[in-house]
Amino acid sequence: MFGLIKDWYDKLILWIDWPPPKPRPGIRYVHWEFLGDILDDLTMLTDQETGHFSEREFSDPEAIRELIRSWILPDFYRYTPASQEKIRNTLAFYLATRSDKLEWIFPSFAIPLNVPTAHLFYSLVWEALYKEAPPVDIDKEKYEECERLSFINSLEKTMESGSTEEEYPFPERKGLILPERLNRHHSGLSLPSLQQWVTTGILPDNTKALPADAARWTDSADPDYIRQTAYARYQRNRENGAHLSRLTLHFNQTVGEGYLKENPDTLIKTRKARFLFDKLGFLTDCYPLLR
Repeated sequence: MFGLIKDWYDKLILWIDWPPPKPRPGIRYVHWEFLGDILDDLTMLTDQETGHFSEREFSDPEAIRELIRSWILPDFYRYTPASQEKIRNTLAFYLATRSDKLEWIFPSFAIPLNVPTAHLFYSLVWEALYKEAPPVDIDKEKYEECERLSFINSLEKTMESGSTEEEYPFPERKGLILPERLNRHHSGLSLPSLQQWVTTGILPDNTKALPADAARWTDSADPDYIRQTAYARYQRNRENGAHLSRLTLHFNQTVGEGYLKENPDTLIKTRKARFLFDKLGFLTDCYPLLR
């Protein structure tokens, strides 16, 4: 009986997300989505850029290093010191443990990059950020994966450009992210079109990408309400002088369904959705989150 009560209580705390998570002394919280957050503009590519990157080969580590210098370093330094510490802890944990969750990032965020392995990619990210070899041995007992929304959504950036802009200028962008992007996951998509997306990388509107997780809103979901909820949450942070590139929200009913890249035959239901905001605060993308 006590076990059932504790399980119910833990679920209630996770649902209402109160009180804010506070790790035990000596424990460092980590979350896998932070590894997508540091890719920044690579998570918000235009269709033109998506096609370009899908055709490039990144088997050469030097090509990956150049990509990191051009697309990741310019914005990384806008993260607050507390957020940078969370990123470092998360990178250290998933690299040192060689977690399978490293492989979640590209298909979950639809990153159109052909790299040998996610471990190699993020090892080079570590070297670029911290000027040292990536960790290979850590005390696993000092790390804990936290699924509380108040932690998952806690990476904040300043709204300033940052002092390193001259050293790491922002990449030259090609094309535009049009408002139609927000309808890319509408409930009218057929399941076969989602499976094509997962297996070939061809999106339902025939945009060329790479195979990735593919999802649609359910008939009962209200994408307009969902987006308004996320934007209101984003604005509260904005009013406090903080910018978030990504929000992940949980809803009290199923809002999406789709297929994982590695399992295109099993339909997955989800109550989660991800929202991406550009540097000006515009919502550029939102979609059901399957992982």
